Amino acid sequence: QVNDIRVHNAAACPVYLGRVLKGVNARAQSPLWLQERLRRSGLRSVSAVVDATNYVLLELGQPTHAFDLNKLQGAICVRQANAGEQIELLNGDEVTLDDDSLVIADESGPVALAGIMGGLATAVDDDTTDLFLECAHFDPVAIAGRARRYGLHTDSSHRFERGVDPNLPQLALDRLTELIIDMAGGEPGPVSVMEDPQLVNQKKSIQLRQGRIARVLGMGLSDKEVVEILSGLGMVLEALDGGWKVTPPSARFDINLEEDLIEELARIKGYDLVPTRMPLLTGQIKPHALVQDELTQLKTKLIQNGYFEAITYSFISPSLAEKFFPELALLAVENPISLDMSVMRPSLLPGLVSTLTYNLARQVNRLKVFESGLKFLPQGSELQQRHCLAGLLYGPVVPEQWGLEARVTDFFDLKGDLELLLSGYEQPLTCSPVEASYLHPGQSGQLKLGGEQVGVLGALHPELAEQLGIPQPVWLFELELDALPELPVVRFETISKFPEIRRDIAVIVADAVSSFDILQTIDAQRPELLGEVRIFDVYRGKGIDFGKKSVALGLTFRATSRTLTDEEVEQAVNQITTQLNRHLGAILRE
Repeated sequence: QVNDIRVHNAAACPVYLGRVLKGVNARAQSPLWLQERLRRSGLRSVSAVVDATNYVLLELGQPTHAFDLNKLQGAICVRQANAGEQIELLNGDEVTLDDDSLVIADESGPVALAGIMGGLATAVDDDTTDLFLECAHFDPVAIAGRARRYGLHTDSSHRFERGVDPNLPQLALDRLTELIIDMAGGEPGPVSVMEDPQLVNQKKSIQLRQGRIARVLGMGLSDKEVVEILSGLGMVLEALDGGWKVTPPSARFDINLEEDLIEELARIKGYDLVPTRMPLLTGQIKPHALVQDELTQLKTKLIQNGYFEAITYSFISPSLAEKFFPELALLAVENPISLDMSVMRPSLLPGLVSTLTYNLARQVNRLKVFESGLKFLPQGSELQQRHCLAGLLYGPVVPEQWGLEARVTDFFDLKGDLELLLSGYEQPLTCSPVEASYLHPGQSGQLKLGGEQVGVLGALHPELAEQLGIPQPVWLFELELDALPELPVVRFETISKFPEIRRDIAVIVADAVSSFDILQTIDAQRPELLGEVRIFDVYRGKGIDFGKKSVALGLTFRATSRTLTDEEVEQAVNQITTQLNRHLGAILRE
């Protein structure tokens, strides 16, 4: 009997062989020698038929499969699955198929996941008398990743994903038939062959140059040695002028380049015979800019400030990503390692928060970490990859000790860290309110350098923190490195030999006036002698009108060439108070 076989996707299955075997005793047991060989290979004996397929797999490296012929309905068809089709596999799992999965089907539907596992509906059992034996060659691309997608990992998929000799199916089918007849009897039918010779993996010839061997290995091999070694490995050589045209055997998927052939020569000749010589370096040192590797400088500042660098995966859990960014369309991974790592991260912050929860579960109550890497944002049909630097701050400001009163980290600790981190840029750093679903609406901000947005900072939203089981405020920041301006070259400035003069003043301004407004107003027409401006006190209460506040400023004046006079300092102070009054309505507090 010959079963009708149809292959609808010859590119994925260029070779498919089938044979009917009738009158088999499925209850027969394998001989002890075969059972022992399977046991030593880590497999248990099941039955003569199943043991035969497993033994051929181990012996030749070619997966095979046996169907119960009487359970098949009509012709055998190798095709792509229809989206939503279901199949119950031999391990009892019922999977819903995608349309890019290759299946073996009959008229009733899929009966096996091609190259991965057979279906339970057509499995061989004790009552089986007639078999349909299958042996095929599947393209690795058609099989790769499908097993993982369905939570499977089989010996068959492991081999097909890495490539199997396309000329092996006939030999493997004959060997399988021989074993089954020897152990369980039966009458074999003719072999049905569906093969597309143009699509079978025919190895291309590779040119091997004699002179190239000496240049790569540092030693020469005679023509006789080259021919003997490669011929002994099953390769076909045709002599050319100055070398050979070499055709590797079909089983050698790893031989594709001239260097692969040279590696085989070295392996057989002996790696210990390859001479060791130091390479001759003729390169020149190229000039580099004084500003080197901006990211390294930023990382160094964070480390010096007590942060630890973390490295997290670029893919995260969909549920975690949706908690942070419910409004974003997430980019799914085609073949995820697991469900918890199935979408690309739209930000580095979810990974850092996961690092925090991991540490909290291990009684770590203080954490300062940062990470640099890419975040992935789908923009229509395109994907934006942005290089970011993100950080997390949690717990007490300083480790537990007796000398300082314990204090939990707040917004200004985080802002101070960022001011220190970005202090090397000439542009002023500003912070304005921002709306972000994952940040506290009243304790978050948008960071700008010279008016250009470079990142965000703030507290993790309390509802999100509660969902994640985090008891205290979590402080976060994320900078987009490509948005940062060029880091200026550090220049030396002479320290003045003359004494500084400090004047403290207090001005009354409206509550709506921010400290940044005050500092920016002073910088707009900064007196030449003014060195530093520090805000050291803010007061509201008795003596100050409602809706007003008193801001105390420490003004430091200096000159590099002379000692300042009181008149010069008073003139500069008057200039500053006049500017504040004109632009902010500030009144000097008596």
